[in-house]
Amino acid sequence: YDANEKPEHVVLIDSGMVKDGGKLKPTIVSDLKKAGVTKIDALLLSHPHGDRYGMFSDIFANFTVKHLYLPPYDGLQKLGLARYASATRNQEAKAKKHSAGCTYLKPGMGFTVGSIRCDCIFQADPKKLAHSDGHEAVNSLSIYTRFTLDNIWRIHSAGDAENDANNLFVDSVKDARADVMFF
Repeated sequence: YDANEKPEHVVLIDSGMVKDGGKLKPTIVSDLKKAGVTKIDALLLSHPHGDRYGMFSDIFANFTVKHLYLPPYDGLQKLGLARYASATRNQEAKAKKHSAGCTYLKPGMGFTVGSIRCDCIFQADPKKLAHSDGHEAVNSLSIYTRFTLDNIWRIHSAGDAENDANNLFVDSVKDARADVMFF
């Protein structure tokens, strides 16, 4: 990127969380500022683990966030993982507090920011997961998103999906072609 040029549009997937001696270290904020970011068009949460949304408060405090996209939490409730469903709803409350729009992004839904198209292409059926409780189940309920840049480049993101969800993805999604895929 050109450090003298501000990005026209910004879509941020998750926020990371860095601990330094037990304290959160807001590296994402300083990194975004160094890149010339002043606003975030879309902030996307792949799944409700602290390492994914841990810096959301700092992001909302330092940038104008136009819209927050969250994974649906009904699968978490079906598996009895209420505290993770609650964490997702807490992020919605933060967005509303900072006047950002909020959408639960389910498969088949998407949004466009400038020349960036984001589509939610998959989320595992909780009944089909090998892990039905705890950390691995929440990972496997990550939403899979496809970003298409300028109608040319396809980038897939799968949060922290575990092997069981990745296998379901491969079996379920007819067109999984991508130029870049990260899990």
